[in-house]
Amino acid sequence: MQRIKSSLFFLIALGLGLSGCTVPVLVENDDSMPIPTASHLGIPSGDMIKLGGADCPGVQDEAILSEGGSNAEYVVPDGKNLVLTDIIVSPQNLNARGLYGFQILPNLPFTTSLIAVGSTDDWSSFQWHFTSGMLFTSGNNVRFLLNSGPACAEINAFGYLAEP
Repeated sequence: MQRIKSSLFFLIALGLGLSGCTVPVLVENDDSMPIPTASHLGIPSGDMIKLGGADCPGVQDEAILSEGGSNAEYVVPDGKNLVLTDIIVSPQNLNARGLYGFQILPNLPFTTSLIAVGSTDDWSSFQWHFTSGMLFTSGNNVRFLLNSGPACAEINAFGYLAEP
């Protein structure tokens, strides 16, 4: 049996109208539902990189993703490759129904790309979980371009660094 001790922020705030308080809660998972320690590809969760950004339709420039809430553009380090394994696009206005057309691509050299359409009629069309990943070589960044859609969208991309 695995045990995790966590804090529950929102129950106090909602139930008592307080903020900034925590209540310790013991969460137990038995062996039939273990807590994940690796990605769907077996990459240890501590080795995963999270990139994020946002773009709006009709804007001429793309969003270059940054790491961990930073405003600095993420650049794949020298001597490494970035392998993106998971991409989740989230429209910022859930009431803006329709089709969203977007691209995810590197700067040159052009090694990979994803051109997709997400529909608010099928929310699963806004996420991808790759078995081989999207390869971004050393010196590259990850660009997100929202070509069309009824509202702005955020992107979260997850991956890991690998030797070339």
